Amino acid sequence: MSECFDCLTPPNYAAVALELQQTAMQAEACIFDLETKLRAAPNAPTQIRTSTGTYSFASGRVVTLQNPLPTTTLTFSTVPVTDFMATPLPAGVWEVGCYLNVTAVGTVNAETFRHLYITVKNQFAAPGSAPIYQATESAFEADIGNGMDMCLVTSVVVDGNQRVMFQMLHGNTSSNLEVQTGAIFWATRLSDPIALAVV
Repeated sequence: MSECFDCLTPPNYAAVALELQQTAMQAEACIFDLETKLRAAPNAPTQIRTSTGTYSFASGRVVTLQNPLPTTTLTFSTVPVTDFMATPLPAGVWEVGCYLNVTAVGTVNAETFRHLYITVKNQFAAPGSAPIYQATESAFEADIGNGMDMCLVTSVVVDGNQRVMFQMLHGNTSSNLEVQTGAIFWATRLSDPIALAVV
């Protein structure tokens, strides 16, 4: 922190009081800047959304769990950003994640798969086009037919032109699968893109 202000040297001894005052003011300015940065660090741009309805879908097709299927509501936000599930994330490194419960609506096919995806695509990518990035969490339904909790968290790098999508695919052919009300989706900005280049 000494680079923020001057230190006493022999020529200054005759004006110690003035030098100490100037040093104190420089130190205070430096501390204020550090305090501002420290306060900003734990208040990273964050948005959390929660689903307000269940969504039932059949086997064998990837569905996107975002507005309007099902509708989500803003639960928490440190910045006035729009719905990150419907618009591109601002450029940077982001942590994105979701937590949800999936349950078979009717008959359960034992050991059928449930795949949860976090997918990054360009804003105007054609339907069916390959993702820029995709993370996956897989689970298999037990024969007791209970619902299961699934959670997936990953980091993504975007340039301001990509959407982050939360998607689901399952193999339960005897009935639909239902994502329960209260699924949680979040995004937190970790850093500027340049941070990766420097490292």
